[in-house]
Amino acid sequence: MKRNSVGAWFTLCFLLLPSATGFHIPQKKWRTSTTSLSALDRRSWLVSAGAGLLCPLIARADDGEMMAATESSVRPAAPAPPVELPYKTKKFVDPAGYFEISVPEQFYTLRRASKGSLPDAKGQGRRGSNIFAAGDLTKTEVVGIERFPTRYLLEDYNVEAPMDMSTFPKLGSPEAIANLLTLRRESERPGESDSDEIIEPRYSEDGKELRYKVRTVIKVQKPDMMMEMYGVTELVRITDVKASLKVNDGYIMAVFVGGPEKEFQGPDGVALHAIVESFVPLE
Repeated sequence: MKRNSVGAWFTLCFLLLPSATGFHIPQKKWRTSTTSLSALDRRSWLVSAGAGLLCPLIARADDGEMMAATESSVRPAAPAPPVELPYKTKKFVDPAGYFEISVPEQFYTLRRASKGSLPDAKGQGRRGSNIFAAGDLTKTEVVGIERFPTRYLLEDYNVEAPMDMSTFPKLGSPEAIANLLTLRRESERPGESDSDEIIEPRYSEDGKELRYKVRTVIKVQKPDMMMEMYGVTELVRITDVKASLKVNDGYIMAVFVGGPEKEFQGPDGVALHAIVESFVPLE
């Protein structure tokens, strides 16, 4: 009698289970359509019904541990690995305290120091506005850092200098300032190029930096011979530029990293771009 009452209790729980607990027993697709619930072994059926009653309780009891396990398995994505440069680099800190920059180890470095080589108060000198040079002459990859007195730079091109020259937007549009800097550098190297194309000039959010590139077509004396020897009719150089007003000393300080277009398109392009990124004006 006791055994029968226990069996009846389990049967009642099973019948009331979907409505009472919201627990749903999924419909399994059997291999033969003639198999039904009544054909199952009674003991197996009672065990499965009892397990159905206990599952919600077990799940609720383990909720904390399950959630902890789930949360512990969700990790933020690992940061992208740093870009591997094709060369080892060396850091140059300006002894006069104007800037720091990192260049490939094989690059020569030259900080201009003699009075005749340094620019005067108007940014003019034997080397123009250049105060630092570096490069690999075998690949004609060069780095130049220049200091332009902001007021004189504008006035030399008949642009009225504003009272506040602390940010680039106060001086003019990115295109206008990029053109001024390019014209100033080209005036120091007359006749070296046929054309200069300013590419993607833009300011930083704080207006303290100007970034752009210059595509320069170099004059060639015998394009036919060049076509026979190298398969091209023109020489093109790319110059990556970052100009800064972060120091607020009345000067625009800029780095110019240039090289053949084919080098920028190859592995060296990563290293050349990294030089520009490493340039930091010091206060």
